[in-house]
Amino acid sequence: MFSVLLTSLQTSLGQVFSKSFAVTCVLPIMLLIGASLMLAANLGGSAGSWALTASALLGPSTDLAWKLAFWLLTIISVSTIWSGMNGFLLEILEGKHLGLLASILYAGQWRQKVELDEKIRAYTFDLRELEGASSSALTPLAVQYEMKTRLRDARDKGKANQHPSYPKHWLEEISSFLQRKHAIRELWRVRWRQVTGQVNTLATIKPAVDAIADELKIGSSKPLAVHHVALLNAIDDSRERLHFELLRLVNLRQFAYPTVFNASRGETGLRVLAPTRLGNLTRTMRSYALDRYGLDLEIFWTRLQRALQKETSFNTTISDSKIQVDFLVSLFFMTVIFTIYWSVYCLWVQPEPRAFLGVAALGPVAARLLYLAACQNYLVFCDLMRSSVDHFRFDLLDELHLKRPPGNREEILLWRELGGWIGYGNDVDVTFKDQV
Repeated sequence: MFSVLLTSLQTSLGQVFSKSFAVTCVLPIMLLIGASLMLAANLGGSAGSWALTASALLGPSTDLAWKLAFWLLTIISVSTIWSGMNGFLLEILEGKHLGLLASILYAGQWRQKVELDEKIRAYTFDLRELEGASSSALTPLAVQYEMKTRLRDARDKGKANQHPSYPKHWLEEISSFLQRKHAIRELWRVRWRQVTGQVNTLATIKPAVDAIADELKIGSSKPLAVHHVALLNAIDDSRERLHFELLRLVNLRQFAYPTVFNASRGETGLRVLAPTRLGNLTRTMRSYALDRYGLDLEIFWTRLQRALQKETSFNTTISDSKIQVDFLVSLFFMTVIFTIYWSVYCLWVQPEPRAFLGVAALGPVAARLLYLAACQNYLVFCDLMRSSVDHFRFDLLDELHLKRPPGNREEILLWRELGGWIGYGNDVDVTFKDQV
């Protein structure tokens, strides 16, 4: 009876409710009910009686089948109401409607952005210091090449001599490290940072270069030659790691926080942060379009959708990405509701210390993980949105019967004037292209 009823319900509603509705609304509510049933059954008492009654709905009785149909329709109705709240729930995670809490969260986002900017400045300084011209060399030469030259000259100077006391195996290296002998301590410091994924800078490499160069001048040995090569590799690795980390942080800064480099008057306000990480990700879409093309998504996004919907595969990709975000947002709020309700229930209505501690401890952790997962998926969605602007903005111009600009400067001016005309009714002269 249950399987037949579920099949008929699915058949009748399959064309009414979409995949988005099922995944973002029905599934989270069903997961909430399932988790509540499991916890209620373990609690026993009145909660256990409720769980037993709900479980009996799966029996073969006709009366119970009708009750099941009623509850399924109730779930669908609640899911429909919940689907209408998706936009509002997303706005809450973006930092809106939070009142005083928004100010507290904003301080955290500001601190994270400042720390990120400081790291970018530090890596930029370290890279310039390593690649900049050395003041000590007679001929202007980058510092990294000067250090390599110094090691090579020191090696050539002491190549004919046998080093009298350089460590020959790892036990002697450890002894020298502990006694601060033969530059082993400085070299191990560089190699430790290298093998643990930390970035070596001029401040950590230069002492090792100076010490190893002094050892090379005395004489050569096989272990010393190995350390010489390792230090040369560390210099190259430091340069590459600084480049990598700098690019990674710049990309993170650009796509995690709103940034407008080519701001015109009135657009600098787009650099203002949102109180939450999700809110800042949302603002990056508009700031990206304005910064690159002068295109304001607040005005043109609904018009851009017409061109986007013609590309079925890309539009499906964006829709699926948005479904994943909405599902995680719904699951986040369901987890919050579950945690609050059952914590209060296990504390006041039916006291159960172990269940209370379990729900109160694991609930916030699960909610935090879901929020981070939502942010990560939203980052992918925002990147797809930025790609849609890159690929389909000229199609929008064709839809508006406007000529494509000859260059990027003209394009920025065109979108700004067009946005002022369409969005705010500014007095702008628009020339339409000839109709064929």
